[in-house]
Order: sequence, then C-alpha cells, then structure tokens
Amino acid sequence: LVLVGTSTGGALAAWAASRPELEGELAALVLVPPAFALAAPIYPAFRALKAAADAALPAALARALMTSVIHATQGRVKTAPGRGELHRRYWTLTYPTAAILNLVAVIEAAAASDLAAIRCPVLVIGSHGDRAISWDQTIDVYKRLGGKKVLVTAPASDEDDNHVLCNPILSPSSV
Repeated sequence: LVLVGTSTGGALAAWAASRPELEGELAALVLVPPAFALAAPIYPAFRALKAAADAALPAALARALMTSVIHATQGRVKTAPGRGELHRRYWTLTYPTAAILNLVAVIEAAAASDLAAIRCPVLVIGSHGDRAISWDQTIDVYKRLGGKKVLVTAPASDEDDNHVLCNPILSPSSV
C-alpha cells in the first residue's frame, strides 16, 4: 500500500502513517506538498488564539468563538476566482470560511502525532515558493519523520501558486 497525500491530505496521510494500526502495512508515503502549517501571515496569531480558546473554554464554545472570529475577519464565505475553464470545472472555488477550523484540526493532529514512528520510505515534494503552506515548517516536520526519507524541493515559479504541483491547470510549469 502506497499512501499519497496532497496539501491537507498530506498532513492527514502523515498522521495516518504514524498510527500503530498501519505499522508494517505501508510500502511508502508520498506527500506533495503536505500542509503542516499555512503560509498566511495571520496563521501564527490564529493558532495562538485558537489554542487559548481551546484551553479556556468548553470545546463547543471555543469552536463558536473561533467561527465568529473567522466570520468577522474573513466573511462567511470565500470565493476564489477561477483560473480558467478547467479550474472552474474541477475545483471547489466557493466554501464556508469556518471550514478553516477543520483544516487546522488536521494540521494540529498531524503535528501532534509521533511522526518518528513512520518506518516506511517517505517522499516529500514541495517548493519554497508555495503560497498556501509554509515550506519551512514542512522541512521542520520532515526532519521528525522516521525511516528512509527523501525531500525534493521544486523550483519556484512566478506564474504558479507553487502549491498544487504536477498539475497542468494550476502549476503548468511543474508538469
């Protein structure tokens, strides 16, 4: 079994690969590029506020508070402009901003997992130019991975977001 994850799916795949239930079951883990932290400048402050809310409040109240913060700062819905017909056809371009809480939950679960327990070979691919995730944080997490591992840093491109790599729609220069 080869487990492959992209972006949030990469963090989820790393978390899954660290689980004792999968020990010895994976032939390899491929992460292209995994989201272990977001690149948005507000992300560290958001995480700190979320951690304080989680520590001080019951879970439902902490989530309600963070949802209110997101709605006040980002609006209730985010709509990204499509980058052409194929992007508009195959991507979700409108979503509720509160979904960021689920994304952060996956990132936090991956960060808290025992990544050194991963024993299968791991390939991590990404770019310093990634505008969605923190590549520096990914490299820090890469250092925590157990077993054989390879890190491939793709060159950054000014025309791409450098996040959805090997994709002719969003990162044509990486194909």
